[in-house]
Amino acid sequence: MSDRPEDEALALTRADAVQDVRALVATLGTEEAGLLAYARGLLHWHRNQRFCGACGDAAESRDGGHLRVCGGCGKLLFPRIEPA
Repeated sequence: MSDRPEDEALALTRADAVQDVRALVATLGTEEAGLLAYARGLLHWHRNQRFCGACGDAAESRDGGHLRVCGGCGKLLFPRIEPA
């Protein structure tokens, strides 16, 4: 929803307010904070891995967002696993 104006994002999600995930982390338990960090990483990956690095064709999301498949060459694209 980052690319939408705040009022439009609030209406689409039926939320009352917008808050940055980083501001919430300090108030959450370890499991909840880890889950939010993982979700934020997946969203970042989807925004930046829209096209195949091998052939350049568009890649579509599969398996609940944990996999992208190239529409041109069929290459399977997975999120990077980084320690930090």
